[in-house]
Amino acid sequence: MIDARLVTSLVILLELSYAGLQYFSAQSTFNERHSTMNLPPQFYLIFLVFGCAAASMAIGKNRNRYLWFVLGLLTGPIALAIILVMKPGPGKDQGYE
Repeated sequence: MIDARLVTSLVILLELSYAGLQYFSAQSTFNERHSTMNLPPQFYLIFLVFGCAAASMAIGKNRNRYLWFVLGLLTGPIALAIILVMKPGPGKDQGYE
């Protein structure tokens, strides 16, 4: 048999979900007017350059290039500064010549 508390909980959950949907549908027009996703393509290009630079430095310091590419892509100059001050990884140092 179905417990009365379970039915009550389900009804409350459905009511809250419906109220949340109404709230977020009203907010969508606000978000469309104040969207921050309308960034110029140069913004994305700058972070792509930071990702490539961090990956290049990671290769030189014998670190994982893919990890540092993603970190550079997401954090920009912060990842570049971190990889710059890091000591080289184990193994032969690749260096830059």
